[in-house]
Amino acid sequence: MLAPLKHQPHLVRWVQEFLLFAEEHRGYLFEQTLELFLAALGEPVGIKPWQIQQ
Repeated sequence: MLAPLKHQPHLVRWVQEFLLFAEEHRGYLFEQTLELFLAALGEPVGIKPWQIQQ
């Protein structure tokens, strides 16, 4: 149980999005890929900073 039951679908979605992003950005270390992913999350409208922080 990484998250409360009501938050689990959101956690799964974020993990899926990260894995898809990582496939497109092969050749980076995990930490680098994570930093790139978090930076890319800040670009689209509609994703709030608190969502990225979580």
